[in-house]
Amino acid sequence: MPGSDLFFLELYSQLKDFNLIRKFQRKLSSLEPEKAGELIKRPVVLLLPWDHQKQAFEAWKKKGRVGVVEMATATGKTLVGLMAIEELSKEGLKRGERCRALVLAHSKAILNQWRRETLDKLGLAGDIYTEYSIPVVCVGVRIEFETIQKVIRSGPQNYSADLLIVDEVHHIAAPEFSKVLNIDYRWFMGLSASPDEGERSRIIKGLNISVLFRFGLKEAIERGVLPSFEWKVHPVELSVKEEREFKEISRKITQLFNYVSNDSETISKLTNGEKSSIEDIHEFVKLIERARFKGMELPENWKRLQMLILQRRWIVHRSIPKIENAIELAKRYGKSKKVIVFAMDIESCDLIAGRVEEEVSNVFVVHSNVAKDVNEKIIEFRRADHGVLIGARMLDEGIDIPDAEIGINVSASKTRLQLIQRLGRILRKSGNRKPVFHHFVGVPSQESYINFEDGFRLLDELNWVHTMAMNLGVNMEIVEETPIDRLIDSAERMFRDSHQKRRAVPTPSYGTFRIENVLRFFDEELKQRIADTLAGYCPDHVISDTEWTEIVRRGFKKEPNDPLNILGYWWILVVGGRNPRRIREIIMSQEFLSHLNISLLETIKSQM
Repeated sequence: MPGSDLFFLELYSQLKDFNLIRKFQRKLSSLEPEKAGELIKRPVVLLLPWDHQKQAFEAWKKKGRVGVVEMATATGKTLVGLMAIEELSKEGLKRGERCRALVLAHSKAILNQWRRETLDKLGLAGDIYTEYSIPVVCVGVRIEFETIQKVIRSGPQNYSADLLIVDEVHHIAAPEFSKVLNIDYRWFMGLSASPDEGERSRIIKGLNISVLFRFGLKEAIERGVLPSFEWKVHPVELSVKEEREFKEISRKITQLFNYVSNDSETISKLTNGEKSSIEDIHEFVKLIERARFKGMELPENWKRLQMLILQRRWIVHRSIPKIENAIELAKRYGKSKKVIVFAMDIESCDLIAGRVEEEVSNVFVVHSNVAKDVNEKIIEFRRADHGVLIGARMLDEGIDIPDAEIGINVSASKTRLQLIQRLGRILRKSGNRKPVFHHFVGVPSQESYINFEDGFRLLDELNWVHTMAMNLGVNMEIVEETPIDRLIDSAERMFRDSHQKRRAVPTPSYGTFRIENVLRFFDEELKQRIADTLAGYCPDHVISDTEWTEIVRRGFKKEPNDPLNILGYWWILVVGGRNPRRIREIIMSQEFLSHLNISLLETIKSQM
């Protein structure tokens, strides 16, 4: 612990050069007792910051010490905040007064971790088990911690700070939470992980605060700050009971949609007269979102259909076979490695914990109903040499487990960002380990599918996983524990038929797919390289996901683990029916590119 005898012994052990030790001893012995005491209480960042942390801090200082720093999860954004606190301490010493730093976060667990790291990484004496509500007082600065929710309830006008740090700053994008910016402050640092820069940027832009520095997940892996990892997707069928319930709700949805899809009055209002009917559930969901944005009241049948769709999704999210498979995996790994399991809710956490405890000695559960302090549970897990940590949403952000190497996700992610945050929990750099992230997906049978809703949703999720893996330069593997191939085949046929009719196919999260938007990234030389590779396959060969990823990588002259950011590239494989001849025709055809601006192509090429 900083300030203890053991701490100084460890410090001496790091000074391996004899002359350096003698110089350190002379300086230490010449200090007056009062000065020595002050030195011990002065906050000094003990770790040597990485280059990207130094760059982030300098960017913040250069811009007047007000702005947002975006750094990918697990790349050390907290240390940048501690560097700002050290800077404030120096300011306090110059002014002969104690300045005030206020750290805000939406989670008590994150604040407890902030307090621990403040003591540890600033070399301050203190009890790491003490709750965040107890400030850390040292030379030149008083460091306080509080939840955003408490500040809103008490009134931001009742708070002031020389330095205001808001961790996971995207949470204050909500109108109510954004009121924390009414706190009277001189310096401001917003900290945010940025695995999905597009989504993150859209949220933070609404705060009217400049993003001063960005360091994404892809760049972190490229620089070796984070380890490369394996990503395994496990599709698991529903149980007989779940399948029966899913099928019955599907039947009700189909019946009700037949009515709602022809509700010309409501559809016309929502589309400003552009449409009078809709073709599929995906269009219905989009209109529901538009109604919420407009603040428009919907008919009861629309509300009922929306509720049925949500009920059906919850069956998949909470599927028992999916949880059972995850439990077996946690048991196997938890006996020798550190495992983090992301569950759906409190009930799922307790169910998983009870089963895993049958075979694993170190099992830790964190959720709002746990009697023992969450902070202590996480510390215990960090100190264990193996075991399983199980939690729900509170594990998504800010919890630092440096040596956890297995992630098991059985919980549905509301956004891509949330899933990447979970990936980040196992992406700390620690030795030569190679983390593995297991992502479980509940899959209903094809007989229960609703056209365009289920098939497109499955394809959309697979497209995103493939694209994200390509973007990060990691290996992604679908572990086929269920006959998913025929489901994918059916969905892909549906997608191809829709693309042939429309040329513009809406998808749940990618957006509207237009093949020309993807082919913008393919110049003539690149197309020719891909076409030459495709020509080497038999005409009737079925190209796998892995083969297509490597074909595209080689086309861009990338090594197997090099990141490559090409959005939507996987859809070309689907549109081409996985057939090398047809894909070659699509790639080489001028049909999709004739209207594109050549200078735009050159610009894109120069940025690759």
